[in-house]
Amino acid sequence: MVQVIPRKVAPQKSLVKKILPWSSLFLIALMVILYFVFDFQAKRAETSLVEVKNELGRTQTEEQAELQKIVLGFQKRIEDVAILLKDREKVSDILAFLETYIHPKVYFDSMTLNIETRLINLQGISEDFTSLGQQIFAFQQDPFIKEVKLSNVSLSVEGGVKFVIELFLPDKSEDITKK
Repeated sequence: MVQVIPRKVAPQKSLVKKILPWSSLFLIALMVILYFVFDFQAKRAETSLVEVKNELGRTQTEEQAELQKIVLGFQKRIEDVAILLKDREKVSDILAFLETYIHPKVYFDSMTLNIETRLINLQGISEDFTSLGQQIFAFQQDPFIKEVKLSNVSLSVEGGVKFVIELFLPDKSEDITKK
């Protein structure tokens, strides 16, 4: 008798095992394609952004050039003023300096200050010769006055003493406001 050899039944692959490799391959291919598409779009967006910035820069260049000239003009003026302020003498400090050394019975009615020659010319009236002498002595005792000269001494109608005092100040390197 002929026996039929039973055939082995081939096991059926599940639907998941059939679809999973193909779907994975499809997703990988899709990711690669999308990467290149997005990369291309990003580069195109960057290029258009650069073009827009360049165009905007060209349109504002005329206005900015004019404004830049104005700003540079102001900057030059500010630098000039800064140099002047840096090298200037503080005249108000001289007034404060004089305030500390003026005798109570001596009145000055005129003051002339020459920064270049470093000379202060004071015209005034004193009640008597004693207070005038004390005023001159006070100026002579100050180490920041090089020389004191008294001139044009005369008696006033009111009975006081009219005079002119010249104070010679030290060089610019020395500060006359120090006490």
